[in-house]
Amino acid sequence: RPVLSPEEYPFKDPGLPQQWHYYNDGSLEKAVEGADINLFKGWEINTGRPDVIVAVVDMGVQYDHPDLAANMWINEAEMNGTEGVDDDDNGYVDDLYGWNFAPNYDSGEIVPGYHGTHIAGTIAAVNNNGVGVCGIAGGSGKNDGVKIMSCQIFGDPDKRSYPTEDAFRYAADNGALICQCSYGYSYSTGSRDEMEAMRQWFMNSSEKAAIDYFIANAGKNDPDSPIEGGVVIFAAGNDGNLFRDVSEYPASYEAVVSVAAMGSDFLPAYYTCYNDGVDITAPGGDLYNSSLGTDNGGVLSTILSDPSVTYYDDERRQGLTDSNVYGYMQGTSMACPHVSGVAALGLSYLSQLGYRMTADAYKKLLLESVHPIDSYLTGTKYYDEGRQKILLDEYKGKMGAGYLDANLLLENIKVAFGEKTPPRVTARIANRLLKTDTPTSSVALADYFTDDAVSQYDAVANDESVVRVNVSDGVLRMLPKKVGQVRVTVSARGFEGTVVSQSFYVTVRSQSNSADGWL
Repeated sequence: RPVLSPEEYPFKDPGLPQQWHYYNDGSLEKAVEGADINLFKGWEINTGRPDVIVAVVDMGVQYDHPDLAANMWINEAEMNGTEGVDDDDNGYVDDLYGWNFAPNYDSGEIVPGYHGTHIAGTIAAVNNNGVGVCGIAGGSGKNDGVKIMSCQIFGDPDKRSYPTEDAFRYAADNGALICQCSYGYSYSTGSRDEMEAMRQWFMNSSEKAAIDYFIANAGKNDPDSPIEGGVVIFAAGNDGNLFRDVSEYPASYEAVVSVAAMGSDFLPAYYTCYNDGVDITAPGGDLYNSSLGTDNGGVLSTILSDPSVTYYDDERRQGLTDSNVYGYMQGTSMACPHVSGVAALGLSYLSQLGYRMTADAYKKLLLESVHPIDSYLTGTKYYDEGRQKILLDEYKGKMGAGYLDANLLLENIKVAFGEKTPPRVTARIANRLLKTDTPTSSVALADYFTDDAVSQYDAVANDESVVRVNVSDGVLRMLPKKVGQVRVTVSARGFEGTVVSQSFYVTVRSQSNSADGWL
């Protein structure tokens, strides 16, 4: 990564050069060039799309933050409706930006919190607006970033019962495709018996059932969604330096994506959990990597403009104003939204191309878009001014498939689909053909799928009274039956069982003159 001059950065947000976790040129103290998510290359392909919604299941997101407001999900029916009335009939009154599920609220009143706001900024702080920082999928500055839905589960700190199951169901039912979850249940001892008790509790919990509901149902009823099903992403936990290879839940549930944290040096952050259930590693920051007198080894993102909030130390509170609402934090909580943001970027690219994947297939592609990390895990890492250490060999094989690369995910999508735009087919028919069974239009599917990797094609039209379809020898054939429009969905099954789907519209018009004119 070469050192860039200010004019060489892709966006003009003043904090972007400090977001080493997007582009690490190695110039910071203890930083190693390339220890980032390779985002600048990814932005050359896609910067986000507003039809992709990420639910932040966490503290409330500051929905009027100057660097977040334009990328907040807004329930338009409620915004334009009557106060105190459930205008969209979804069971939640005045849920403008999401819902506050905390037991002392249970209302549409989102109470902004520092943790949820910092996480939201990593995913979708508004790009190229000339202020603050950038979000991974924050758009290009043309009101085109992904949207953040605030599903608040933390409220009164004295009440430890959080109705997370309602949050997951709300997110799925209201259009979210990704659930970003930087929370988990920690241990008092980290013993194997305690971990097993936690595992058994979680596997029988209503929270697991709700997570399963989101994975199965998000995007399912929206034919324009780039994904059928949803992706749930969890922080792996911050007890690694206390309990070594402890497995926390829900992160260790195999159906979700579990994210461990690395610093600016490719090495595990001193606190990160590491275990066999971790799926992927992303930058979470390590404040011990900071330059003297700063916190720049952490992750820079949006924070609240409340000087009474302590972000680890007093230094970060200095100079906070309404326009200086940015700060560094560290944790697997900060690594997790890097994966959520990149996942949202990938879905944006799928949406741009007009393709649709199953949640399982997309999750697999996400976890393949990494570089190996085990080669860095040798020797000893010292922290806390050399007073503490971790033995890096213990982390081998327990930091997931590798460290995340945003550009690699988009390139993998490009390869999988050939970067071809789905066709809009017009089937021109004469009235005499309505009573025959002769297909009059066809599409060679090899132009839209990686054909040599496909074992079987299937096709279905949503209204066979208009068009009937069949596939043989890699060709989709269409038999128009009456004037109208239908949506045709083609599913391609790979030899390993992976299924990807893509839909397009077929318009049937009538033709009755020799000049091939339209009536």
